[in-house]
Amino acid sequence: DNVVVALYFAFLFYLAKPGEIKKSDGDAIADVDDQSKKDKILLPADPESASSTSNTANSGITLSSLGTSLAVASTLVHVGGVLTRILLPAGKSSLPLTSILTVAGATTFPSFFSSLSASGTALGVLFM
Repeated sequence: DNVVVALYFAFLFYLAKPGEIKKSDGDAIADVDDQSKKDKILLPADPESASSTSNTANSGITLSSLGTSLAVASTLVHVGGVLTRILLPAGKSSLPLTSILTVAGATTFPSFFSSLSASGTALGVLFM
């Protein structure tokens, strides 16, 4: 299982497009090669400012966002388990269907799931 997950994430990082970070006022420029001034890499001055600024009001962790994150996660796990019992033979794991539901939900409702990012990360770290 771990090998498949490692290959999956390596594939996702391969597909990720470089340069998706928007250029902000505080960007610093670092030279790649002292002899060639044409090759430059834009480095954000503050990594936190590289994230989208549209969700700055909703990016805080509140009791409501923690509850919503926990409720959404629990619902996805339960629905994944029910679908596994209905669609697949006995003894199969519900993890693949739960993952498919999560990806489908995040693809369908990106603004809702992005608002849960900070609290979901905090809950993930807590439960790990």
